[in-house]
Formats: sequence, C-alpha cells, structure tokens
Amino acid sequence: MKLIKVTVLNLPKIKLAIFIALGIICFFSTVQSLNASDFSKEQLWARFDRMDNDFRGGDGFSKVTNEYGSLAWGQSYLFEAYLDMYEATQDTKYLDKFVTQADRVIANTDKNRNIQDYRGRSVVGWGATKYSPSNIRVVHLVHTGMITYPLVNFAKIVNNDLSLNQFQDKANAYVRVANEALSVFDENWTFNQNTEVGYYQFAAREQPVAIHFSEKAKSTLIPAPFNQQLAVGRTAILLCHIQSNMNPFCKKANALGKHFLNRVRQDSNGFYVWDYWYGEALDISQISKKREDVSHGGIDVDFAILAHRHSMVFNSEDINSFSKTYRKISQNGKFAGLVDGTKEARSLTFIPLWMEMSPYDCKPWQDFKDLLGEDRLPEKGYGVMLGIAKLAKYYDVCINQL
Repeated sequence: MKLIKVTVLNLPKIKLAIFIALGIICFFSTVQSLNASDFSKEQLWARFDRMDNDFRGGDGFSKVTNEYGSLAWGQSYLFEAYLDMYEATQDTKYLDKFVTQADRVIANTDKNRNIQDYRGRSVVGWGATKYSPSNIRVVHLVHTGMITYPLVNFAKIVNNDLSLNQFQDKANAYVRVANEALSVFDENWTFNQNTEVGYYQFAAREQPVAIHFSEKAKSTLIPAPFNQQLAVGRTAILLCHIQSNMNPFCKKANALGKHFLNRVRQDSNGFYVWDYWYGEALDISQISKKREDVSHGGIDVDFAILAHRHSMVFNSEDINSFSKTYRKISQNGKFAGLVDGTKEARSLTFIPLWMEMSPYDCKPWQDFKDLLGEDRLPEKGYGVMLGIAKLAKYYDVCINQL
C-alpha cells in the first residue's frame, strides 16, 4: 500500500489526473460488467414482464392463425414460458394469461374455422400452407405436438395442486383437445409388437423438402424427422401421466423413445449424435447424412429428459450423454449449429430448448445467463422470453454452481 502511495505522489499532476481517471473508468466498467451478468430472481421476473407487455401488445401470437407456423413456432414457446414463470413465482397471473391465449388458439383450429386440409378433412389441428410443396394445406404432426404440449403441461400443473382448482375445467378441456388432435395421426402410426418400437410415417408430398426424396419415397410413406415425432411424444408422455398408465399414449410414448434411442450413436468422447432424416426410402446422398441441428435437437433432448423424469426408456447415463452433446455444441463462448459440434449456430436462442437439462447439468443455464448479461441476445422475442423464464425457474438449482 505504501509503494502505491509513493508511486502516485511522484507522478506529474497531469499524469496523475489521467491515472486516476483511468482507474475510475476501469473500476466502474468492472462493476457494470459484473452487474450486467448478475441477475436476481426479482430482476428476471421484472424483465420477463416488461418483455411480455412489449411483445405484440402482450397477446403473443394468440390472435393469429397457424397459416405461417406462428402458433407452432412462436406461441408454443410463449405458452411454455408462462408455465415456467408460474413455477418460478407461484403467481397465478401467468396461468390466467395462459388461459386467455390458449382459448384463442383452440378457437382457431381448422375444425372450429371450418377449413379443410388438402385431403378434404376438417380436423382438430392447426393447418398451414407454408411448409409443404405446392402450398397444399397440411396439418403437420410437429405443429400439433408443439401446440398441444404446453396445453397438457398446464393440465398437469393444475392436477398436481389442489389450490389451482379454479383452473380445473380449463385443464380438462385442454386434455380433451390434445387427445383429439393427436388422434388425427393414428392412421400414420406404425408399431412393431415384437420390439415394441413405433413411429409416425407420412407421404413425401407433405414434407417441405420432398424434392430431395428418392423416387421410391415419392410413392410410399416415410418416417417423419425426429423433432416432428418427438414433439408429439412429449404430449403423449404427459397424457399418459394424466390419464393413467393404461392410456394408449403410454405405449406410443415408450415406442417413440425406443425408436429414437435406437438411432442415436455415441461418439468416442461419450456424447450422443443423431441425424435429422432417416429411412431407407430417402436419397442417401442429400438427406440421410444430415446431422440434427441444435434447434430441432433441443426438442429431441427435451423429450428424452421428460421421458427420463417419467421413468420411460432413458436412464441417467443417456441424459449424461446428451449433456455431453451440449458441451460439444458449446465451447469457449462459441456455439455449433449441429449436434455433432460442427458448423456455426445461426441463432443463440436455441439454448432455452436445452435448459430443461438444468437439474442434471447447469451449462445451458449458465450459457444463457452469460449471453443475456453480455447483450449477445435480441432485446425482444419469444426465444429470449423462454430463456429468461427458465433462468427464473432453475435459479435456485444453478446459481450456486457458478
């Protein structure tokens, strides 16, 4: 301390002033940097509420149809965020908001709008023309899975808490909608009694990249990509949980889990890797070698984690291998775009899709927290809102592990 004092006193006055000014700047820059990445739970709650109020007038995508996928790839994440915020705060205002928006979304099913798909059916589902060749109207399996999953998750939360009895009628209604929506795809289900493995198949013309399919694929049914199947698989797991183990969706959830686990491969370093497309009818050179991307892969891993929590198919070693996959994706502040650690991620808002891993590994939680503090994320949007909600949900789990 004495040495510092002597050194400062020996500096000329101008240099001393500069020295002090730089010291002050460095000090406050350090404090600001620490504060930017250090959020309390209350600060996260407040930030979420501000973003929610600012995003599309606080209504999310609930007032629009799914014609361009807005309900499946936008509103579903907002639904999940509201449920996460309820679990983090126990404030029923988030459940109230969920109900208001969910009722609007259900009112916009094709059946309620009296709209037919390209096959002439008007079903409980949310059709779209954006994703299919020639813009035919298709009710996609993945869209049904993305939208119904938070509906049945709401029901699970209500069923598990007697103090939420005021929401019971809504919970029951949402379960009925989910059952009917998933039943639309019963004709696409295939199941092997001997192996107890099952999966969903579809006509190539319903997939957005049908031009890449082999001639054989164009005339037969093909397995849907994993994210499309496992999005529905999450709903099936919760329907099984809610409606008893005798529910037919229990068998489907287990069968989908086995189907997926049979097709993941373990790298020599212990992490799991898998493909986006698969199936003998595909054009091998263009499609089947494509690795799963980190965004759709987040849905796959979320299914595996949910299955593990419900004692289905996946054990703790499997979850550990998926954790290693994420650590392969995230290295030294950079993020890969594919689950094998290659390419570069186009958007960092994929991370919230992996944050249900927090009870097993806080790395995704920590990454998102750091990115938020470093202002490396968009200032608004449903992806960031979902991430903030999961930061709040798992705050007590992960904050002491940093």
